[in-house]
Amino acid sequence: MARPTTIAAVAVAVAVLILAILVFALTRTAHSPASSPSPSPSPATTASSPASPLASASPAAKTQPTIAYDGNMFIPNQTTVKAGETITFINKSSKVVDPNSDNHPAHTDNSELNVGKLEPGQSKTVTATKKGSFGLHNHLNPAQTTRVTVQ
Repeated sequence: MARPTTIAAVAVAVAVLILAILVFALTRTAHSPASSPSPSPSPATTASSPASPLASASPAAKTQPTIAYDGNMFIPNQTTVKAGETITFINKSSKVVDPNSDNHPAHTDNSELNVGKLEPGQSKTVTATKKGSFGLHNHLNPAQTTRVTVQ
């Protein structure tokens, strides 16, 4: 028959081993990228997703950056694009808008982002190639601004 001290020593050793395994597993899980919660797809994304997961990852699935004018402001107030990417400006208001790069009134910070006048409902696409962060404003109301960052 085993001595009580031997049984106790084995029990302590097993307990320490189990504890070490648990700590290792928890530490590894906490640092794993898979442990972070992934964002849930929006209902619109889910409803319009193609049947094939590869099709949804294609470049055609990416939406083109758009800056809209609602009559009071540009939406969004900041957009980031990669060099060579196009940006669509759309006038969703009942007013004429004239988006151009800063500084007012010269518009010389990034002339490729000078859109010019857009009538209500009209849109125009420009290609951003010059890298940097550029302020834009409505030439007809310079207090209405947005920012485009080209990476």
